[in-house]
Amino acid sequence: MCRRALSKYEQLVGSDHIFTTKCIGNLALTLHYRGQLAESEIMSRRVLVAREEALGDHHVDTLQSISNLAVCFESREGTKRQRVWTDEH
Repeated sequence: MCRRALSKYEQLVGSDHIFTTKCIGNLALTLHYRGQLAESEIMSRRVLVAREEALGDHHVDTLQSISNLAVCFESREGTKRQRVWTDEH
C-alpha cells in the first residue's frame, strides 16, 4: 500500500513535494519494521536529501530525518553485532 501511495504522490505532486517525502518516510518505517534495513536506509536517505534541499538543514522535519537515518544505522550495526556474537558462540 505504501508503494502504491508513493507512486500516486509522485505522479500528482512530484517526487520532492512534502507529502511525497512524508510518504517515503512512512515506507522507510514500514520497511524497517519488516527488517528490510538496507532498503529502509535508502528511503531514509532519500527523505533526508529532499528535506535538506526543500527545508534547510535546521528545520524540524530535516532533523527528524537525520534521527530516523541514525536509527537505520543503529539497527544495521546491531544486526551486524548480533551476527558476530552468534558466529562466535
